[in-house]
Amino acid sequence: MRSNSINYVAVGLFVVIVVAAFVVFFAFLTGRTTARETYFTEYEHVGGVRDGTAVQFQGYRIGEVTGIEPRTSAGRTRFRVKMALREGFPIPRDSTAVIATSSLLGGVNIQIQGGTAEQTLAPGARIEPGASADLFTAVSTVAEQINQLSQDGVGPLMSQINAAAKALSSATTDSAPKIADNLQRVTRALAEDAPAIADELRALSERMNRDTLGPEASADLRASAANIAAASDKLNTDVLSVANRERIRTSLNNLQTFSKRFSTLAADLQTTQAKLDELAGALNTEVDANREHIRTSVRDLQHTLDAVARHIDAITRNLEGTSRNMSEFTRQIRRDPSMLLRGREQASPER
Repeated sequence: MRSNSINYVAVGLFVVIVVAAFVVFFAFLTGRTTARETYFTEYEHVGGVRDGTAVQFQGYRIGEVTGIEPRTSAGRTRFRVKMALREGFPIPRDSTAVIATSSLLGGVNIQIQGGTAEQTLAPGARIEPGASADLFTAVSTVAEQINQLSQDGVGPLMSQINAAAKALSSATTDSAPKIADNLQRVTRALAEDAPAIADELRALSERMNRDTLGPEASADLRASAANIAAASDKLNTDVLSVANRERIRTSLNNLQTFSKRFSTLAADLQTTQAKLDELAGALNTEVDANREHIRTSVRDLQHTLDAVARHIDAITRNLEGTSRNMSEFTRQIRRDPSMLLRGREQASPER
């Protein structure tokens, strides 16, 4: 009975020592045995970044991400990324932290690009975020914007132009002979009725002179002129008063200010468009420069996937055999824990 107790105690100590050794081993692997200092940065997008993501300075690992906290301000969400970096490691004040990938198949990490400033950041300081170094994300964003512009702007405009051109062509083809025929008939009718129309106009003019310039018509005209003068005086008194004139002047000044601001806005929009065109050209140049690397990476990925597909059955069988062996080993340890120390007893040969 005492021997069994000693065996259990020995097995327990052995398990504790093994677990402690694994903890120390993994601590050395992750670099968490050295003292750490906390820094943070902020991003609008944190795709692929999580707790434990490596933080590197010029490609040299100095820490990892320890937390991500979303913050919303003025309807805009940004993510505060907390990083635990090696104590005493000098980081220039003008350094920037960007989200990058080491290769096409590599994981996401945060690269701190060292600046040239002599002053270094104090622990707890904010590292300025830099532009994303992920070429595929940038190219995908520009392609999505160009596709949306084509669907929402250029496509409907071209459809409307085509429809208008077809309608104009159809109307011109069907109506041109009729219009020419009607114009010819109207011209002929005017030529035939011109003398009668001239006589009617002359008689109408004589009647108007006789009726308008008579005594009664003159009195009516004087009364109308007096009414117009009274209305003009009332307009000057009520509508064009000092207060109303000041309001009109203020409205005109506001309209002039708005026109100036609109001109400035138009100039800013033109500048923004020029910068966008420049950015699109730079992206096209970058894609053309890295086209061969992208093709090579795709071919390597295809080769890797083909190799895995060819050996997937063997891998599955090996994993299944390993699982059965581990299950059998665990079952025997539960039945007799002392086997970890003394091993399996060999059956004595029969004589």
